[in-house]
Amino acid sequence: MHVYRDGEIGGNALDRLHFPSERIAFEAIVQFLITELGVAPLREDWQVLITSALERFVAFRTWPRSGGPLPDSN
Repeated sequence: MHVYRDGEIGGNALDRLHFPSERIAFEAIVQFLITELGVAPLREDWQVLITSALERFVAFRTWPRSGGPLPDSN
């Protein structure tokens, strides 16, 4: 993960550091945009589609801990 902000940690510029992060699914980003940032979904069934895609992502991932938690199915 890259942070493009002014500042330093331990004398190192933030924009030059590579913070470790796990692999995440594109669908997790889409879910974040909709639920946290208020982006309007293009489909009413977006949550069903994302849940299904994330389930497949977790089932077929090749990195042991990738994907994070599945979204709540409310």
